[in-house]
Amino acid sequence: MEIELSMKAKERFKQNVIDNFNNYYGQIWVVPDLQTNIYTFLADMKNSYPNIKIIPIAEVKSI
Repeated sequence: MEIELSMKAKERFKQNVIDNFNNYYGQIWVVPDLQTNIYTFLADMKNSYPNIKIIPIAEVKSI
């Protein structure tokens, strides 16, 4: 599980996604909301790396 509250450099972010894809069965990313650059980037990456699940932080806070 990764909690991403601010956007990293895209190359570093992409490498984290690739590393997670290669090392784990699935990857869960918690993002501030579904209208951020972080969400957009992860949603695009999900086309190539289908083990990504994106959860807005509001859902985590409500548990």
